[in-house]
Amino acid sequence: MRMLVGATSTIFILNHGLTLVDIGLMKTIQSFIYFLFDIPSSYLADKFGRKFAIILSTTFGGVWLIITGIADSKYLFYIAEIFNSISLTILGGVFYSYLIDNSLNDNDTHKILGESNKLQFLFMAIFSIIGSLITDFDDRLVWLIAGSGCIILSVSLSWFLPKSITKNRQPNLSFLKEIKTSIAMLKDNKNYLFITSISLSSSLLYFQIILQYWQPLINYIIEELGVSIFFGIVFSAILLSQSISGWIISKNEDNNKNHLYSIVILLVCSLTCIYGVYEKNHITTISTIIMFGANQVMTTSLRSNYHQIIPSELRSTFDSFISTITRLIAVIVIPLIALITENFGWIYFPILISLIISINILCYFFIKKHHKRKPTWNPKS
Repeated sequence: MRMLVGATSTIFILNHGLTLVDIGLMKTIQSFIYFLFDIPSSYLADKFGRKFAIILSTTFGGVWLIITGIADSKYLFYIAEIFNSISLTILGGVFYSYLIDNSLNDNDTHKILGESNKLQFLFMAIFSIIGSLITDFDDRLVWLIAGSGCIILSVSLSWFLPKSITKNRQPNLSFLKEIKTSIAMLKDNKNYLFITSISLSSSLLYFQIILQYWQPLINYIIEELGVSIFFGIVFSAILLSQSISGWIISKNEDNNKNHLYSIVILLVCSLTCIYGVYEKNHITTISTIIMFGANQVMTTSLRSNYHQIIPSELRSTFDSFISTITRLIAVIVIPLIALITENFGWIYFPILISLIISINILCYFFIKKHHKRKPTWNPKS
């Protein structure tokens, strides 16, 4: 339901009086909320069940959509963003954990995540086209429809969503004892886990940046604010590229090769994007679409490697550590990019995101050589 507004959400906000700096500040608020609630909410989901967390996230998402749809002042947009941030915080920590542990074979993580991405982004593409058509008729109506749909969906999920599965959970263990035990479990893989976490965090940061700024970037190229059908088509192409990335991941078991290929493609796209921005050419649009797909391949490959090490009962908590680190960095990076592009031009945007790719280049060589061993839960150790 969120994807009904996905193609034009940033353009909608810009059309209703907010600026790129406001958008950057909204992302800062989102990062702050992540920092406060991500790890605690994921720990509670790990301990007591992830199904309720997913339902709660969907409900908060519906409230965000409805408030945004009726907002007539900057303050209401900011209030709406608080609900959106809470929704994303809860969902981000539990979705992949719930998906992997409720699958038949949780050891085949690359295939599970690949198939999920393939179907998820395909349906998102369909909904984004529908949403862009509704937006052409009434740009507020689509937000209200999406929000109402999320509320209805959250009620339905309480009946139809399978009960969450968490293997080997020790319910009487305190939070500090679990953290201490989990660190001991992972000590043989600590270097690999550390480098993989850095690489995954940089990949997630890259995604957050291009997700936030692709609409104003392409709007700069076409120089016509609010062409909703065009943005709907582009956004659908972005989602389809991510769906294709899921298919690639599910068919190719070598995560290190997937990681390398995605790095090369992202570097090439950055170079072509620099040229496209300079010439105001639609090669920028094509490069942006490919960036999303390549980044998804990278993120899924790294996440698959990561989940092969993290035991079932700690998945959400450790996922949240990475997302918290990413959000802390995003507090600085995303507003800074907005400030630079507004003052010096969009030509600097692809240059700045290329710096993030360079982090993955350094991490790749270590990840490739490291042997992975999945630990087992032993609270008495």
